[in-house]
Amino acid sequence: MDIYIEEQVKAIMFNLGYLPGSDKTITTKSDTTLMAVQKGLKLLMPGGVMTIAAYVGHEEGQREAEDLLKFISEIDSKQFSIMKIDFINRRNAPF
Repeated sequence: MDIYIEEQVKAIMFNLGYLPGSDKTITTKSDTTLMAVQKGLKLLMPGGVMTIAAYVGHEEGQREAEDLLKFISEIDSKQFSIMKIDFINRRNAPF
């Protein structure tokens, strides 16, 4: 991300998981996702927004979501406000 974008940005959006209707063995992965989120936080301008849609309905999605939640829960609350929105009545729903 930081190879292509040099200036600060107002918004960053992540859509994690796999492409619906495609090869479900090709997914986003924890290591590259966490690296991208870290780099994205450095690129966000003050007051900027990052959204992350995490799909947990497959094995890699579960692992990635756990790693992501651990990572973002350790971010300094004085630097970033973080909110998690879940579906209550859906199994394996995205958050």
